[in-house]
Amino acid sequence: MPSAAGDLKVAEDSTAGEPPVAEAVTTKQLTFRFNSESWVEAYDARGTRLIYEMGMAGSQLTLTGEPPMEIFLGFVDGVEILVDGEPFALQNARRRGNTAQITIERDQ
Repeated sequence: MPSAAGDLKVAEDSTAGEPPVAEAVTTKQLTFRFNSESWVEAYDARGTRLIYEMGMAGSQLTLTGEPPMEIFLGFVDGVEILVDGEPFALQNARRRGNTAQITIERDQ
């Protein structure tokens, strides 16, 4: 019979007190080079708006976000995009007239 002090032992959880393992978050750096005036709107994987701005000819914008990232351009022919420093092929954009929608995936 157990004493008042308690002779019963509780098994210890070997993982107790250890922080949960988090997945590595991958980010992408996007650089927009504006050769002509164009608006740009970008959202990260969580749907957070990263930018909504008019880019002026001769200017450059850089942002970082978690992919997949959705990008909308107002005048696609006036913009160059670099993904982690590498040119992005805008022929892959979904175009409607002079506007475009682009998805930047983790593996791009």
